[in-house]
Amino acid sequence: DRLIERAASFPEDEEAALREQIATICRDRLHDTPACAEQLERIAELKSDRVHVWQQLADIYANELDRPADWLRVVEAELDSEPDAEREFNLRVNAARLCLDDARCPDGHDASEAYAHYERVLSLDPTHAEAAEVLAMHFASAGRSQDTARILSARLEHLEDDTTADANDLRIRLATIYADALEDDERARPLFEEAYAQLGVSDRLSTPLAELYERVEDHAALASLSCAVRNAGGNDEALLVWRVRLGKSEHALDHLEEAAVAYRAALVQAHDDREIEDALIDIYQRVDETEP
Repeated sequence: DRLIERAASFPEDEEAALREQIATICRDRLHDTPACAEQLERIAELKSDRVHVWQQLADIYANELDRPADWLRVVEAELDSEPDAEREFNLRVNAARLCLDDARCPDGHDASEAYAHYERVLSLDPTHAEAAEVLAMHFASAGRSQDTARILSARLEHLEDDTTADANDLRIRLATIYADALEDDERARPLFEEAYAQLGVSDRLSTPLAELYERVEDHAALASLSCAVRNAGGNDEALLVWRVRLGKSEHALDHLEEAAVAYRAALVQAHDDREIEDALIDIYQRVDETEP
């Protein structure tokens, strides 16, 4: 107590030095962590550029006293001092996690701060999956499709292995955004097709790719995809739409025999479908006109 009383009467530099000694005594000899923190706080007031003080306070508030509001306050102060990239990265990741934790996020703080931290985290490490996923989900829920695409595209670009399940999941998510919300089939198509080349027929991928081919009127590509889905098998109800797609695409390509086979297979399931019947009638009439 006498040291503390003396410290208050010293010039700032001397006071700060003496309080560091007092903080050490409180921590190491007296095992009085709150008193140690009190001295460090006073030093930070006197000399805000002493980064090691902010770091000690952050460690105390996070690991010994469990005071998230104080921890976040000293972390923000340390960030203002422009720490090195590795330190900044770790601080921002942990600050973002705290701001997203409804049970522990201090009053006056919210998730918007987490998103700002994660944006900076990605600028420091574009491969950080946690930051990318949180931001992508946030932007998607807010209807910010351009930002969602930006995050997913950057994450895909920085994957070390672009043949993994994660890579193809990113391709499909990104392509879906381009194709639907952004109405950009030119950018969606290569992503869908790369995923298809690696995954083959899948429920999640085949339908949006077929719908894209229909929009751009690529009948040959649609016919090839429809054949692949049909050949992969499945229940008749699920395959009906693919048989119709195959019939339409072959019909558009003037492959009349192939179109007729597909339409007849579809008609077995959809007995009274007038559109399929009309398509078959048109094919039969055209075949009759071309035969000698």
